[in-house]
Amino acid sequence: MKKLMCVVIFMLGFSLFFSNISLAESELVLQSQLEKRVDELIKIVKFGQVSSDYEPNKIDAVIGLGLLKDPQCVDILIEYLEYSDTAHFRHQIIKSLGWIGDKRALPILINVLKNDDYTHARSAAASALGDMGGGEEVIAALEEAYNSDEDMYVRNHVAESLEKITGKSYENQTDEIMREIKKDINKDVEKYLDKTKETSN
Repeated sequence: MKKLMCVVIFMLGFSLFFSNISLAESELVLQSQLEKRVDELIKIVKFGQVSSDYEPNKIDAVIGLGLLKDPQCVDILIEYLEYSDTAHFRHQIIKSLGWIGDKRALPILINVLKNDDYTHARSAAASALGDMGGGEEVIAALEEAYNSDEDMYVRNHVAESLEKITGKSYENQTDEIMREIKKDINKDVEKYLDKTKETSN
């Protein structure tokens, strides 16, 4: 019985040893497949169509790279963000950079937030900066946009990002506008009621 027990223990140990090797080997295979997919997506970003009805296009590839969160593609995304003039493509690059979360993207995201003409690019940059966090430079850029950006949509994204980073409460511009609208409505209702009282007397 002891011999049988020793053989079973030996066989279990032997199978565990080889299952660990195959696990390590399978991890290498998965890593290799991931690298191959990232390379394919980068080729589409470089050489594909910006949009298409069916075939994977540049925007699809940028989404894929963002979801994979592979930092090796950050430089290529930054390069295309700097030089592309297609608004929707640039917007998706900004979102993907935020998903990846690599700090190398902070300077260009701050630049987009401060200087881009496209509202959705600025709002995506604000959200990406909020997700990535950062130091005083990021907070300063967000606060500047909060105080100076003329677009309420952008300011709302900036407020959310500032709250994430600082933990402080920032006035949501939509809430502020709704309060003003309610005040105006209340004033109109009061005027109407006053007129109604005057005419009934």
